[in-house]
Amino acid sequence: MMIVAEPEAAFLFSMYQAAHTEDHGSDIRSGIFETGDKYMVVISEENTTEVTVYEVQHNGILMELYKAKGGDWGGNQVNASYYRLITDIVGIDVMEAFRLEYEDDFHELFRTFEKKKMVKTSKKDNARIGLFLPFSLLQTFSKTKFLRSYTNELMNTVVNSIPKYKDRVSFSQGKLRLDAHTFEGLFNESCNSIIYHLKELLKFPNLRDVSSIIVVGQFADSPVFQVALENAFPTKNVIVPQEAKLAILKGAVQSSSYFTNRVAMVKGCAVSLNEVSRSRVKVISDHVNKSLSRAYILSS
Repeated sequence: MMIVAEPEAAFLFSMYQAAHTEDHGSDIRSGIFETGDKYMVVISEENTTEVTVYEVQHNGILMELYKAKGGDWGGNQVNASYYRLITDIVGIDVMEAFRLEYEDDFHELFRTFEKKKMVKTSKKDNARIGLFLPFSLLQTFSKTKFLRSYTNELMNTVVNSIPKYKDRVSFSQGKLRLDAHTFEGLFNESCNSIIYHLKELLKFPNLRDVSSIIVVGQFADSPVFQVALENAFPTKNVIVPQEAKLAILKGAVQSSSYFTNRVAMVKGCAVSLNEVSRSRVKVISDHVNKSLSRAYILSS
């Protein structure tokens, strides 16, 4: 049985994918990374972002330079920004009434938004991102504001009365239509928090020469987030594998063969050894890693 931590699995999957992309066959150690290379692994999900830094040792063995730490930044911060945008337009009283009376539709509003978070924006004139609003929300708006019904003209009047949305947000056919600037602005809080944290880490003397930043997790699939990272770190190689949200799971599966030559990074936890042959137990020194937040257990 072996245990592989999430950052290790993410690293291995990214390198495996790069090996096949660059025609190195199945050996991810062949021409992909060299001894002394340092990689920052960023796992960015909906609720949190965690960061681990590795240095490649002889024969591809990984030495952990920085343990997994981070903060509550990710896709949910973008959802919160979207919630505030809608609330700015319809009012907090409408949103609360909508949430309480139409709970399923309230959740569907954000499930639909999840798909839009993976859309590439365009700077072309009049290019807009359409965000569907449930009919029940528009009904609640009309009812709460004592209106006979909503109309496109009425909704656009409301939107244009808000200076920061004037000429940037419009309404038609049941959708809010945001220009690229406004849509990308929904990501600012989350992206800026993550980027600030990474920049602070890269100030550490032993991390200044990190060459690549590997980004995985559900939020990593967002093109807006990817562009923000590339712009923030122009001198680093920002690597986002295909299907970034599945990178950890796939990497854990692939690592079963890789770890046969990487015993030094297998992590263990306290267990009773009374019925376990000591010839099959390898004690890992404390300097490797004393804590393990999440990991995959692989049966051999």
